[in-house]
Formats: sequence, structure tokens, C-alpha cells
Amino acid sequence: SHDTALTLSEEQLKITDRIGSKLKHRELKGYTAWTQQEVLALPPEEIDLARALLICQFEEEADFKQKILQYEASMDLMAIQIQKRLSSNADPEEIIRQINSFIFQEMGFRFPPHSVYAKDIDLYTFLPSVLDSRLGVCLGVSILYLCLAQRIGLDLEIITPPGHIYLRYPLKEGHLNIETTARGIHLPSEVYLGINTRHLHPRSIKETIGWSFINQASVSWGKGDFETTVKIYEKARPYVPNDPLLQMFLGLNYLFIGKKKEGRALLESLDPL
Repeated sequence: SHDTALTLSEEQLKITDRIGSKLKHRELKGYTAWTQQEVLALPPEEIDLARALLICQFEEEADFKQKILQYEASMDLMAIQIQKRLSSNADPEEIIRQINSFIFQEMGFRFPPHSVYAKDIDLYTFLPSVLDSRLGVCLGVSILYLCLAQRIGLDLEIITPPGHIYLRYPLKEGHLNIETTARGIHLPSEVYLGINTRHLHPRSIKETIGWSFINQASVSWGKGDFETTVKIYEKARPYVPNDPLLQMFLGLNYLFIGKKKEGRALLESLDPL
């Protein structure tokens, strides 16, 4: 499970593309997108999460399509291996068990030690970094889980209690929760509730992309690099345009770099309650 990832040749990529042609994410309109503009124009249910995130990370590089195809091939092969272990009439609970077994037991994906991720949380959020290191914080592993679920055709809900993210599948009565920081086990929904969290609301795929930027920005903010922080928050805005937390963070960082008019406008637009 700790073998170094190999770079696939053109012929190997073609073979992987062919054997993965029946994966469900290929039916999404987002599978043909190659720019952020194309992704943003799509409804959330049509976004291919892996393609969207890889575009965000690599679009400014000369060989960005090649890098995207390499990581997509890796996830395609993972999804195919999971599919081969499913019975012909597998229900969602069986699919979740097999995904858990594959990524947490066989592949060995883990939550990194606090001393490792505290300074560079963005490294354990980005999809390529998570795939390369097999280490990820809740957002990073949840994103990988969602990318595999899209390939297999399993619709999951994305839930974000304060400072956390987990996944769930709706049952006739209640939900089957997937706690990706604890190898995908089910925890009662009440665990995620508190004095300031009375309800848990699902997030969209598009919002999840925005939150990956927000996580990244926290690192540059912690280092006092406010110019970079502003640029990253501005990348997040199209994906979560009405999020009050993002507006507050961006407004503050506008003030830090001397953009007082922009910062004041954002902060004054927030509900004081």
C-alpha cells in the first residue's frame, strides 16, 4: 500500500480510459470540462468533482491535461477494483463497506498526526497530495471518497458541522454516516450536534470545491501572507458566493492589504446577528 505511484505511459492511459469507460462519472457534463469557467457554468449535480479540483490545481501549468489524466486514471483504477468486489445486486450499504475496506484497510489512507498537518493543512486537503501521500484531513479524504463514489454511481450527502466535514447516505429512517477520519465508521448524527449546531445541512459539490480553497487560504493567512490569502479567497468566492464566513475572512484580509473600501463593503454587508 505504500508503493510509489507510477507515471502511466500514453498507451497505459488509453487502456485505463477504455476499461473505465463504464464508470458513472463519465455521464456527467463536468467530465468534458477543462476550465473553471466551464465548471462554474454547470449545476452542482453535473460537476465531476475530481476533474473540477484538478483543473483548479493544475490549470496554470503547461502540461495540466496530462497531470489531470494521470490522477484520474489512478482514481479510475481504484473505483474499478472496488466495483469488482461488489455483488451483482449490491446495495448502498455494501458499496460503502467495500469503499471503506479498500481505501482505509487495503490502500492505508490515514488521518495525519496533528504535528504534521497543523502547519501545512493544505497539503492534506488537495486531491493530488492526498493520493500521493495517502494522508488526508477530513476534507481531503472526504473529497477522495466522493470522487470514488461518483465513479461507482453512489450519491452521498456532504455535511459540514463547524470545523469538520463528513459524508452520509440517506436511509428510509435516518442516515448512514461516513466518518472519514475514523476509517469510514458510522457515528450517530447527535455526535455532530452541539449548543451552536442544532441542525446539519447538506452542502453541494460546488460548495465543497470552495471549501478546499478556504482550507488552503488558512495556511497563507497563518504565515501572514495576506496578499496570497486574498487571491485564494477570491478563487473560492465563485463557488460559495454567499457564504458569510468567507465574506468575513476576505473582508478582513482586504483590510490587511490596504483595500479598505472593499474590506469595509464586505464586512458591512454581513448580518450583525
